[in-house]
Amino acid sequence: MVVLLWSLGGCGLQEPEKITAENALKRLSERNSPEFNDDAGFASLRRSIASARAYLEKLDPDRQFTFGPDSYPASRLLATLDAFEAVLDANPTPEELNRQVSEKFLVYQSVGSDGDGGMLFTGYYEPLLEGTLEYDPEYRYPLYGLPEDLVCVNLGRFKEKFKGEQICGRLSGNSLVPYYTREEIDSKNMLEAEGLEIAWVKDPVDLFFLHVQGSGRIKDKYGHTYHVHYAGKNGQPYRSIGKLLIDEGVIEKEAMSMQALREYLENHPEDLERVFNHNPSYVFFDVVDEPAIGYAGQPLEGGRAVAVDYRIFPMGALAFVQTEQPAVEHGVLTRWEEMNRFVLTLDTGGAIRGAGRMDFFWGNGDYAEIAAGHMKQDGRLFFLVVKEDGDK
Repeated sequence: MVVLLWSLGGCGLQEPEKITAENALKRLSERNSPEFNDDAGFASLRRSIASARAYLEKLDPDRQFTFGPDSYPASRLLATLDAFEAVLDANPTPEELNRQVSEKFLVYQSVGSDGDGGMLFTGYYEPLLEGTLEYDPEYRYPLYGLPEDLVCVNLGRFKEKFKGEQICGRLSGNSLVPYYTREEIDSKNMLEAEGLEIAWVKDPVDLFFLHVQGSGRIKDKYGHTYHVHYAGKNGQPYRSIGKLLIDEGVIEKEAMSMQALREYLENHPEDLERVFNHNPSYVFFDVVDEPAIGYAGQPLEGGRAVAVDYRIFPMGALAFVQTEQPAVEHGVLTRWEEMNRFVLTLDTGGAIRGAGRMDFFWGNGDYAEIAAGHMKQDGRLFFLVVKEDGDK
């Protein structure tokens, strides 16, 4: 899991009532399907397909995935990946790619936030922080591993209507109570004596944004780099600090970005604790060897992996997006350009909820940071399922 987003979460979009997996997608006729093309190299697409395949192959082949009004087993999703790679193997021209996809695959479109397909696309990335795995007075802000007393309950096991929902807390006597909030953990030091520290970083603002992104890299003073990944969270609700500062009139809504947030926080250190504690959600980490891993438990390919609401959209699925991507020159965002791209649904996030939200994983590096920090673009989302005999 990753992405909790700096975001606009809850900052304007209204979800249709009672969005479920059964009504989040609608099947399109071939004449109403988009024109399929791709603006990035197929090598990265194949790597992301490999991640989706690795996820699906671990499942019962009969496990069902919901695509709006229809349902398909994991084996059909694997067949979709196979059929799509066969199309890529022919190194098709853009025209041939569109023809082959249109002819060989069923197409489903998200109903979006407005019931008519409108989506909000945001971005996330893998940040690089200065830090250490051993305590050093220069690096005094801890990353915590998963607490032993954190209990998460899959509510779907108790009632079908709660399928896909869970709550997390801790035991107090015989009762499950909410787990400690960010304020209780960071300001009141409720975990300080538990020995859960797995790393320390230099900058508290960097640490907060690591919580937002969900995974990242830590580089120590000797040049060693370590990967840290999401291990779990405290179960408290996510609240956007971006929305808080918009509501307070500190940053204009149109100017809001991760970069604008960072600038405010770095210039107002006296306000850090108040602003950070507005978001009670808290992330716990592992130190691992692999780069960014998503909710599906597989590596995320920059520019190809996306995060969606796993409660209503299928994981490990082949999708197609129409939105915009940033053009960056000399480290500065200069304009937005059309983006049409095949992607794989391999992740989710606390702020990624409903049929009108998708978070785009940009990888790491300067471009990824700029793209993730500024992206809040409109677009459209489609899913593909290979046709079989009898499908029309």
